[in-house]
Amino acid sequence: MLLIFIACQGSKIEDSANTATQVGSLTAEASISEEIPTVVNLDLTLSESGQIRVEAFFDDESVQTKPVLLPSPGTVRVPILGIPQQKDVEIEISAQTDTNSYQSTLNIRTGSFPISAPSMDVYPYRDDISGYFLGTIFGPPERLVIFDMQGRILWQIQQFDDNHGGIDSRLSQDKKSIYFNRFSKDKNVDGGHIHELALDGTPIRQIETPMAHHTFTELPDGTLTYIALDPRDTEMFGPVCGDKIVEISPDGSQSTIFSTWGNLTLFESEYFDSTFYPQGHDWTHTNFISYNAESESYWLSMASADIVLEIDRNGSILQTIGGHGSVDNEFQFQPGLSRFSYPHAPQMGENDTLLLMSTVGDYSRALEYVIREDEKILQKVWEHGSDYQYNVRHLGEITDTQNGYRMVNWGSIGHLQLLDDSQHVVWEAKTPLGFWFAQFDYLPSLPGMEP
Repeated sequence: MLLIFIACQGSKIEDSANTATQVGSLTAEASISEEIPTVVNLDLTLSESGQIRVEAFFDDESVQTKPVLLPSPGTVRVPILGIPQQKDVEIEISAQTDTNSYQSTLNIRTGSFPISAPSMDVYPYRDDISGYFLGTIFGPPERLVIFDMQGRILWQIQQFDDNHGGIDSRLSQDKKSIYFNRFSKDKNVDGGHIHELALDGTPIRQIETPMAHHTFTELPDGTLTYIALDPRDTEMFGPVCGDKIVEISPDGSQSTIFSTWGNLTLFESEYFDSTFYPQGHDWTHTNFISYNAESESYWLSMASADIVLEIDRNGSILQTIGGHGSVDNEFQFQPGLSRFSYPHAPQMGENDTLLLMSTVGDYSRALEYVIREDEKILQKVWEHGSDYQYNVRHLGEITDTQNGYRMVNWGSIGHLQLLDDSQHVVWEAKTPLGFWFAQFDYLPSLPGMEP
């Protein structure tokens, strides 16, 4: 086999800036995303099949994309993430085909966000902490962000407009796009949608989610599932707001799999007369949904009804766990004073334990329970944050991450933490006054930039 190695900087195609090069059968052109000015879009063309590697250098740092495989001649767009605002970037491109190797270099400068990025105070307690966070920071305005362990916002886009906001977001199952939800701030208006964006911020699609609110989730098969308001007129109380769970199948069809009506006891809770929903009394106030792939079931929390449910994909209730103010409950708590209230963000931990945020009285804490299903006992095995004396009635979550950390998000307090496997805080961040963390996911690496 004849192997020809071509190592050169390539010829400039644009005289004004070295944002495009051509060497041999490799052509590369770099541009800054119009939606997110810290994302560099690299358009790569190879006139023979091969593999391309890309690494971008700025200051004393670098980011590297996954190897890009072109099984046949063609063009592919590679978004480069992980670069801060206003950085001069040198991009090194290496291509390997069956018979040739090519190398080339491009230079480009990232831009500035249209909306200034909030600063945050970051406290790393170990030198080996790495990763990123994806989620929504409430502003104003609400913005979807990715930031690193130094607190630098590397990716930001306004979540919608001044009349709409959203809480939840997530990286798609294939890691090629990002979903976020939005709904009207005026709850008299039904403006629910789930948006899908390319990694460079380019809109891909909008999915109508009638009466949607709070959070959503994506299943391994691509199904999107959201919480929707389900108001009805009742003989005893007049208009009352319950909730339903709606699945959107990959073909786009939507179906209601569960409703609180007919499954839970209608009663006047402590928050029943809240004016949160203008459509009626706030009976259930479902505020979170998560999916457990192992059991193929959903976990739901309902703040006003003070209850946590596990349901299957047919909408059958598998477990009913009631807090202090609930009227439906199948479980006893051990110890007896460990019962939660005003629950948020129930999800399964890495040891098949139940994690959730609880607020009893004016004090919130992160809790972990072992579910002794045969005995109908919920046994508390971990508690965190009681000494903070936080009151987190808005958002908040506890998540076991892929690489052994436990993320604790104190929501409206504007405090985010990572704990190690000994439950010691190893990293934390705090937002400035007027900003707070909505739902967040910890990412070991950026999409498309995995080592």
